[in-house]
Amino acid sequence: MTVPVLESENLNMLWASIIVEELVRNGIDYFCISPGSRSSPLTISVAKNKKARLVMCYDERGAAFHALGFARATHRPAVVITTSGTAVANCFPAVVEASMECVPMILLTADRPPELQDTKANQTIDQSHIFGRYVRYFFNLPCPESDVSPRVPLTTVDQAVFRAVSEPKGPVHINCMFREPLSPEKKDFPKGYADCLKSWAKKSTPYTTYRLPIISISETEAKEICQIMNSAENGLVIAGSIDIGKRDSVLKLINKAKWPVFSDIRSHLPYFLSKNIVPFFPLFLSAVLPDVSFDVVLHIGGMLVSKHMMQLLEEKSPDHYIVVKEDPFRQDMNHISTMHVQTDIKKFCETVLPYLNTKKSSSFDALMKISSKIKDL
Repeated sequence: MTVPVLESENLNMLWASIIVEELVRNGIDYFCISPGSRSSPLTISVAKNKKARLVMCYDERGAAFHALGFARATHRPAVVITTSGTAVANCFPAVVEASMECVPMILLTADRPPELQDTKANQTIDQSHIFGRYVRYFFNLPCPESDVSPRVPLTTVDQAVFRAVSEPKGPVHINCMFREPLSPEKKDFPKGYADCLKSWAKKSTPYTTYRLPIISISETEAKEICQIMNSAENGLVIAGSIDIGKRDSVLKLINKAKWPVFSDIRSHLPYFLSKNIVPFFPLFLSAVLPDVSFDVVLHIGGMLVSKHMMQLLEEKSPDHYIVVKEDPFRQDMNHISTMHVQTDIKKFCETVLPYLNTKKSSSFDALMKISSKIKDL
């Protein structure tokens, strides 16, 4: 597929156009833009790209949270484009939230050139590493110049996308410096400068393709986990934040285990998908069955929203608390975890399933009876 980006009016527009095109080729076509002068090359390039989808957000904070919500719903990163200065800082709250929850996001922030840094020029702050440890990747892209290859922005975008969507997922930041002109006015650049991209321009694939690793457990590890689960007298499954695409695999596991299931609001597991899922679990458990405790808890997915459930677990810590999730970060606010398994959740369920016995938890029937009455209300 031949794209018109190589026929751009000036170097700024060329770099901005290939950045946007490369994002689109990586399957990232949703752009949340807060308009500004310094980011004009990027904004214009998004508007010109027929495959790009654009939403205008007049407040940068709103743009960043819009991108966060999009990624939560679709499990695909959106792009946030801002102008320079404090506009960038307005993205900080959403960046922190995306980082803590391992939600992918891509930030393209326009910036003034080096000669305007530390001069009190308008809308100029130090944007280098502005988000600190809350981004998975940062790159300070230099001003487009004829002695810098146009392959630089392409490979930078590809690396940023890879870091955003590989574990641990999260926000990435490319700081894009631009000199004048910021509009698509004609300003010639050296003949043959973009010849190295001719082959790329004829294709529809990214310049650099990254292959995501799939992290899975071995059969030996699956047997070890199932040995613990099969020995349980009163087991419990907790479903935290789970990708909807992996829901079916989780359902197969919980249906076979015959353990009561507490599904968090972000698990994509409403109670009607399985009779094992107990609605309003933490609210009635301590009132109706005050003496119940669970010897083995299998926690699949991210942290819980429910404060009541966390309090319950802290009060009655199990002998075994197995956390299964896809990022490497500690998830143990009550300090009760006895095993942490970093793996693809779908692969985990598929590997464990053959070795898992069907054995009812001792409280299963009582909980199901209460659950049935609640569902009938």
